[in-house]
Amino acid sequence: DDKDSVFSSVAKFLGLEIDLSSVRLGCFTMQNTQKRRTEIADSIDVILKSGKLPRKEAASLRGRLIFAECQIAGRSAGSAFHILTQHLLSGKTAIDDEVKHALIFLKDRLTDGIPRTISLCLGEVVHIYVDASFEPHGRHPAGIGGVLILSGSTPFRYFGETIDSSLLGILNEAKSEHPIYELECFAIFAAIQLWHNFIKQRHVVIFTDNDGSLGAMIKGFSSNPTGMKIVRNANTLLDEACSICWFERVNTCSNIADEPSRIPICSGLGDRENVNLKSLVEHAIK
Repeated sequence: DDKDSVFSSVAKFLGLEIDLSSVRLGCFTMQNTQKRRTEIADSIDVILKSGKLPRKEAASLRGRLIFAECQIAGRSAGSAFHILTQHLLSGKTAIDDEVKHALIFLKDRLTDGIPRTISLCLGEVVHIYVDASFEPHGRHPAGIGGVLILSGSTPFRYFGETIDSSLLGILNEAKSEHPIYELECFAIFAAIQLWHNFIKQRHVVIFTDNDGSLGAMIKGFSSNPTGMKIVRNANTLLDEACSICWFERVNTCSNIADEPSRIPICSGLGDRENVNLKSLVEHAIK
């Protein structure tokens, strides 16, 4: 009797809710049940009110949150989970402001996050190659490039942009002498933002030849302040697109985005995107 339910297009089991009302259109949605969301949100409210999160309780809450997060397969929560894990490993009981903000973020995401959409389009795979250049004494001191491949191996669209000193200064908050890491992260964000409509509800493979930006995107966390902003905003875009993204390394000699990162106008890479670079930078580090 406890498993009995009315005939409906919405199925609920193991704390998960699957809505099949649009399956005739080739898609369905999934999310955590209201009961699960309320229970975890109430637990977080108690912790925030008391200001305490002992190690055992932290481990339990982290496990419940990870399980709930996996049901929507999002990427935006990476940095918040990192902060919660650091608190767990520290063995502390009292929570600081950073942990409070992480818990609030996870609670809001759990209660208000959009359902995960599973679509027939997920059978399609989009490949994106990105690269950045930093040659302060060259003709173009800094630049980013990207190439979009929708199917097969023929480039469909590309972007190539030089970055002037004023925009480079905004991206280089850490005042690094060689800010290639920030530029490589920004190139990934630019590709996701510019081709947001092409990656919606699709599998996406993003190739980069920079190990630092690759690791940050996989982990969803960066100790670099600018990198963290870019990673967070890139993952938010991926979640909004309901795309399933895989980040991969490509050797520099095989990276077809290398040329447009140095020479803005290229041939053989499809149509060139018209880019508002200033707006893109502002969106990346907001």
